[in-house]
Amino acid sequence: MEHSLPVLPIRNTVLFPGSILPFRAGRPVSVAAVEYARSHQLDQILLVAQKTDRESGEVTPDDLYRVGTLVKLEQIKGGAKNGYQLVSRGLSRFLITEITIVDGAFFAKGEPLSETNDLDAETNQVLLKGLKQLSGEILDLIPADTRELKKLVAGIDDIRLLADMAAQNIEMPIPDRQELLEIQSIRTRVLKVFDLLQKRREILRVESDVRTRLSDRMGKLQREALLREQMKSIQDELGESMGEGDASTENPSGSGGTLKDLERKLKDAGMSAETQKLALDELSRLRSLPAQSPETHVIRNYLDLLAGLPWKKVPAPEIDIDGARTILDADHYGLEKVKKRVIEHL
Repeated sequence: MEHSLPVLPIRNTVLFPGSILPFRAGRPVSVAAVEYARSHQLDQILLVAQKTDRESGEVTPDDLYRVGTLVKLEQIKGGAKNGYQLVSRGLSRFLITEITIVDGAFFAKGEPLSETNDLDAETNQVLLKGLKQLSGEILDLIPADTRELKKLVAGIDDIRLLADMAAQNIEMPIPDRQELLEIQSIRTRVLKVFDLLQKRREILRVESDVRTRLSDRMGKLQREALLREQMKSIQDELGESMGEGDASTENPSGSGGTLKDLERKLKDAGMSAETQKLALDELSRLRSLPAQSPETHVIRNYLDLLAGLPWKKVPAPEIDIDGARTILDADHYGLEKVKKRVIEHL
């Protein structure tokens, strides 16, 4: 038997039976549907997803899917002026045969979507157990307190309800959600949810592994930084400078030579006072950095380059051209062109 129900178009989501959805109804077509439900003391209404996320402009019946969710309005707050805050609980799938517009509100005719129970008792138990186990593994991988959710999942013995609850919480595009809502075969629906959960579990495993590796790396860097700060405090207490002692002169970049050797090279390089001050400031900064910091190698290479540049002016040697010509004539007979070229080069 067909029923006529007020319709609330919703964007960016699909509500499955058994799940709760809080949302705001602020568009004229949505407000009109809520006003009708309140004035006729209806606590049930139809939620239907939009095919497109139309932020502005009027919604037409063609924008809506033909399978929605019959919901119970658990809570209604607000008013027509600023919109309504609603809390709805999904009851069942609903097949729409016709949508009409009355006084600015959508009304749908249709009936509950029939389901095909094609699971025998044994298969039902196997799939139910598998869904519970898979859901538990996924909840274990989520970085939050999921103990209450695990208890909730463990207490569900209706495979349709468990599959719908899982589908509600899996991230997927709206068309895929709608496709899942419209599946009438319980077996096909459960197997599709099972496949989606397996894919989600693998994604969460990768994310968990990445978080663990980053946490271990950050923990190591923090420990090293803390130890260096403690070492610096001890040296300050003893009146020692950062440049003294075996520990402080260790090369954090792992390249050849200690930082004390590098400091000596920088001081003996013959660079200007201003350049030397900058170089020694960078050396002090290098000492304070953790060994794993990316800057360590950059600064070390920069300072090695500064230490290796020819800062001291070397006087050009005097060349005795006449003496060179005499030696060439004495040691080499002939070869006038070659000797001339050598003299020109000198």
